[in-house]
Amino acid sequence: MKNDFLTIVKKEFKRFFGDKRLFISTVFLPGIMIFAIYSILGQVMGDMFAPDEDHPAMVYSVDAPESAKSIFDVAKIDYKDVSIKDAEKIKKEIRDGESQVMVTFSKNFDKEVEAYNPISSKKEAPLIEIFYNSSNTDSQAMYGNLEACFNNYESAMTNKFDINRDETVNYDLATKEDSGAQIFSMIVPMLLIMMLMSGCVAVAPDAIAGEKERGTIATILVTPIKRSSLALGKVVSLGVFALLSGISSTLGVLLSLPKLMGGAGDGISANIYSTSDYAVLCVTVFSTTLAIICIFSLLSTFAKTVKEASSYCSPVMILGMVVGIAASAAPGNSETKLQFFTIPIYNSAKIFNGIFSMNYSMTQVGVTIIANLVFVGICVYAMTKMFDNEKIMFSR
Repeated sequence: MKNDFLTIVKKEFKRFFGDKRLFISTVFLPGIMIFAIYSILGQVMGDMFAPDEDHPAMVYSVDAPESAKSIFDVAKIDYKDVSIKDAEKIKKEIRDGESQVMVTFSKNFDKEVEAYNPISSKKEAPLIEIFYNSSNTDSQAMYGNLEACFNNYESAMTNKFDINRDETVNYDLATKEDSGAQIFSMIVPMLLIMMLMSGCVAVAPDAIAGEKERGTIATILVTPIKRSSLALGKVVSLGVFALLSGISSTLGVLLSLPKLMGGAGDGISANIYSTSDYAVLCVTVFSTTLAIICIFSLLSTFAKTVKEASSYCSPVMILGMVVGIAASAAPGNSETKLQFFTIPIYNSAKIFNGIFSMNYSMTQVGVTIIANLVFVGICVYAMTKMFDNEKIMFSR
């Protein structure tokens, strides 16, 4: 059995590594493409939200009181006083994207504010109107800035207490490691499941359904080779190919993540994780890859052609994405019941989330790996039975 298994593995390795185009397109191309696409996407998103240098941010103010001017100065907002006669013209410029914001104040604003009593006064409160264009990024950002400034000014009028007043004190106690782990845990687990699935889809349909189409599987089946050795050899060799593709894709994601996150990605580094974390990640990734490749190998064995096998794989890919998203959005692993880690694929997504959020236990890891390997064993047994079924293997 051992010799039969090694023979199948060598055959698959020769086919895969001997075909340069297949090897490059499966191993190197995914990582390079993901790195390039995510980096470009991050640059484009950064440019979208960058200030428009052709139209510098400027606030036009109508009847601005001294209090408002002092707010503009403190917030370092450039402003220009205009008359009420120019208001309609500026509104048109804002609508056309040529100007950003115009603020109008009620007459004698400061005196009205001082005299206004929200409890006893029967008059309406003094009014500030901010005109902006929500479809213009700069205009929307300036509106948010002004709204925050004036809300703070309104709160300061009845200053009963202060919140986080001492600027020398760091009130946010989250470390850089905590912030980095939060970002990684929100994005990487889902992407990792998707990349592993993509790697498996790239190699599984042709490995069995392709051989059925070409008639080479029949040559193998008429030899005295054990069906279990054939199934296991296919799964292990395909698992190695898919793992190489998954590693390439994952590296592309991790290297491009700071650029994709833009300013929020400053200081993000995978160095926050220990050697043991990466060891757990590698073992989990390998067991997950075997479990995924088993699913696609079963579909490929059942299918008559590569096209049919690929069509079977598409819904599984979508389901895998949903599982990855669900695992990332679910509560932390410390609150997850242990039986959930017996569900193949979902358990791996939960462990990935736990590793990157630094919240997992070795018991959960052990249950996950054992569950995945048991699932692999069941699939190999099912493939062995399918290889023995002539209707499945030789039907046209």
